[in-house]
Amino acid sequence: GTLLLHRAHLLRAELVHFWFNVTHYVMTEIVEVSWHHLMEAWNRATDVDGLRDAHATFLTAVEEGAFLADTVACKELMLTMKKLQALTLRFVETQSQVLAALETQRQWELRAQAEQISREMAGKWSVTSPASAGQVASGGAPTPEELQAMTTNMVTALSSLHLEYRRDLREFLQGLHTQGTASLKFLAVRLDFNEFYTNEGLL
Repeated sequence: GTLLLHRAHLLRAELVHFWFNVTHYVMTEIVEVSWHHLMEAWNRATDVDGLRDAHATFLTAVEEGAFLADTVACKELMLTMKKLQALTLRFVETQSQVLAALETQRQWELRAQAEQISREMAGKWSVTSPASAGQVASGGAPTPEELQAMTTNMVTALSSLHLEYRRDLREFLQGLHTQGTASLKFLAVRLDFNEFYTNEGLL
């Protein structure tokens, strides 16, 4: 159970780090900055054409910065982000299963402990027998062996998701570095601020 929860927490931390920084980058460094430039341009404009040009510049900056431009580079980055989004949703589902399995295991352990105390109070000084363990797990609840199998399968599933995330993240980071714009490169720096992913071989 501890290993399972540890794997889930590690992947969740990386996903939260990724989406927090991407969202913060788009909202503050792209939308907010572009809006500030738009307001300055509007104040300088002397005619309708100036207003229209300022607005067009604003839209272009937002589209390019938020991976929405109709360019090969932006389309590739957006495709990778969609893969990361789909992976995140799969992780959410897997994490729910992990928590449900751990809660089931905890309930089984509590019931087993209660039965052991009851046996001791009745003068039966022994560990829970396989037969009584089956009784504890009756009513549709999984047996300890089934719980162990579930845990092993979920550890494998989380490991697979983590490897897939690292692969997609490498693709995204490398894409940011090759686009050439300062803002995109700075996003890569934010995502790898302590060179963790560089040391992991993703860059």
